[in-house]
Amino acid sequence: MLYAAKAAILSKGYEVRDHDSAQIALGHLLVPDQLEKEDLEILNESHKIFEDEYVQHFEDAKKESHIARYKAKPSYNQRRLDEVFENARNFVAKITVMLQ
Repeated sequence: MLYAAKAAILSKGYEVRDHDSAQIALGHLLVPDQLEKEDLEILNESHKIFEDEYVQHFEDAKKESHIARYKAKPSYNQRRLDEVFENARNFVAKITVMLQ
């Protein structure tokens, strides 16, 4: 997810180095304001809309990654693993569509 985010941010002419700056840049550069969102929907380009929920998926994955690396956590349940994985797949798929 981080590398997909970095690619999308780079396509806007900016570069980030870490998760925190990537998350901020995602929200600022890729999430359209209401007027832009309405314009894209009118143009039938709603597939280019990067919703706030994707920024939240990025935040969740960042937290889970940090916990997995640096904190003692006995185990993850399969449902949570599936949820994080599916969010990551959707995130990368959305970035891929936006970059095409």
